[in-house]
This record gives sequence, C-alpha cells and structure tokens, in this order.
Amino acid sequence: MAPSAAKDDVAPTPLRVFYVSQTHPSHARAALDYGQIISTHHEVVAEPEQADVAVFHIEPHAVAAALREYPALLGCHRIGYFVWEASDLPAAYVPVMRLVHEVWTPSQYCVNVFARHHAQVWKVPHVAARPPVSRDTATVVRQALGHDPAQLTLLAISKPADPRKNTAQILRVFPRVRAQLPNVRLIVKNLRPEPLERALASPGVTFVEQAIPDPEMTALLQMASVLVSAHHAEGWGFNVSDAMSLGVPVVATAYSGNLEFTSDETAFAIPATEEPIRPEDRFGLFDGSMKWGYVSDDALTDQLLAACRAVTEGRAAQRAARARQTVEAFSLPNVAAVTLERLSAVSARRR
Repeated sequence: MAPSAAKDDVAPTPLRVFYVSQTHPSHARAALDYGQIISTHHEVVAEPEQADVAVFHIEPHAVAAALREYPALLGCHRIGYFVWEASDLPAAYVPVMRLVHEVWTPSQYCVNVFARHHAQVWKVPHVAARPPVSRDTATVVRQALGHDPAQLTLLAISKPADPRKNTAQILRVFPRVRAQLPNVRLIVKNLRPEPLERALASPGVTFVEQAIPDPEMTALLQMASVLVSAHHAEGWGFNVSDAMSLGVPVVATAYSGNLEFTSDETAFAIPATEEPIRPEDRFGLFDGSMKWGYVSDDALTDQLLAACRAVTEGRAAQRAARARQTVEAFSLPNVAAVTLERLSAVSARRR
C-alpha cells in the first residue's frame, strides 16, 4: 500500500475568483494580466454568488461601494490589489483596510505604505512587457511625429491634472539641455497639457494630445532615444518598465516603486530628496501630511545630458541591456508564479 501524501503536499483546490477592476488604463492593463494568470489554474467567475475569492483591483475608496453592489462577496476571502503613490495613505483609505483580508501591491515602496495599516500585505509585481508592433505601425508613428533619426528624442509620458508626474520641471530644464545639444527634441505625451506646461513649451517641444492604442504606444516608446520620468512618486512606473523592456535608456527619479528595477546600473537615476508634498502639488487625496521625492533642476539637467551623450557616444546600450535583463524578472511566467503562489496559500487555508 503506497504511503499517503503529507497534508502540505496536497495540490491546492482550484478557487472560483470574482475579479473587480476598473477602466483606468494602468489598472485595466494589469487586471488583464492577472486575470489571464488566475484563469490558468483557477476559475474566474462572472457571478459574485459563485466566488470563493474576490479580488478588488480598484481604488480603495471604491471597495465599500463594490461590497454594497455585490453583498455575496462578504462571504469570500477578499483581496485588495491596491497602489498608492505617496509615503502614507490618506485618512479615507485607512478604514478600507478592514474590508479586505489581504493586500496585494506591486512594489516594496507600496508594501511599506500599506503595511502600516494592514497585517497581511504581499508584493505581487506587475508584468513588464508591451505588445509587439508591426513595422508599418512604427513607420506611421514616426512619420506622424516627423521623426529624424539624426535627432535625439526625449519622451515624457504624463496625464492631465497630475502634478505627481512633474512634467513642468522637465519642460523647464529642457532649454538647458537643448543649449548644449541643439539636435535634441522633447515629445510630451499628455491628453490635456496644463496651462503651465504649455507656457513652458520651448523650441524643440512637441505635445502629443490624442489617445494612443497599445501598438502605437509601443512604437512611440521605441522611437525615443531616452524616456524621461522625473516623477515625484510611482507605485510601479509602467512607462519606465515598458521602456526598459524595449531597450530604451531611461532617466528616472531614484524614488518610490520604480526602484524595483531602476538603479545607477540600469538607468540614469536622478537623486531625490523626500519631503512633504509642496502646497502647489497637492491635489485629490494627496496632502501635506504625505511625502514625495523631489529632484533639483541641476540634477535633472545633469542626468538628461548624461543620457543623451551616452546615446550619442554609443555608451547607453550596455546600461539599457542591463535594464532589459532586470525587467525580465517581471515576465508573465515569473509574475504568474508569485500570483499563483498567493492563491495557493489562500486555497490551503480554506482546506
């Protein structure tokens, strides 16, 4: 008679998972990845009454409303997939932590933030990969933006009414860079640039103000000589990890979630000081009780010039290759292993 398997060796029971997500681009993108991962070993169900587990991949303040809409989820193991881009949570988010049994979040920066308010916080990274792009699509994007291969193209990706992205500072220092490197241009991707951003525009600056589907976005990133992210804080930093996965050199603030993959070895890291969010930068739930990373004009200028010169002199490729290798740790199979391990632990507790 064969010996019976130890209890810990029993395969986890497949779970029925109800996944709540939202339409914000980064949330929606990540939710697609996690949904695909979960469905390989578990069942993603359409009805909350069928669920063993609920994943709330939404802003924390929306969880209570989701539970009112789907009261059956009160009987589930509830996971909050949350991200926050400051040193501490807003007061409105703290009570929400009692509504979920555990929190998943993509970076150690975010783990540290949520762990102040919840005992079960797990790092479940994002997938760092972009969809492929055809040569025809790449050509269309380059022609639409008047791309000149002889120029150096800096790319900054922002969004409306979000001082956290710190686009104004990039625009402010760009003339310094152009004064030393006249063949450089700056493309700012933003659906609705702020009045201050428009006022800071100078020769060599192009705004891209239309929505761009994923393939064209990949082409835009590939067109860049350097991606610039002088952000004050990121929970992860998709634009940075995307550029690195494509072999595009990156200038990025040495602060917050992107430290999962950016360092002096993989990026042109801008030194930052942590300080309370300045009055002019406070918006939404970001207030003066929280801290962000701030970079100086001189430090940003120095790293932009260093990156541009490294590209021109052929020295950037080695750093970009190390960056690409680093973000391979966040491939779909690797992120799947982390995600499924967490669900296996949930399944084991239910036995």
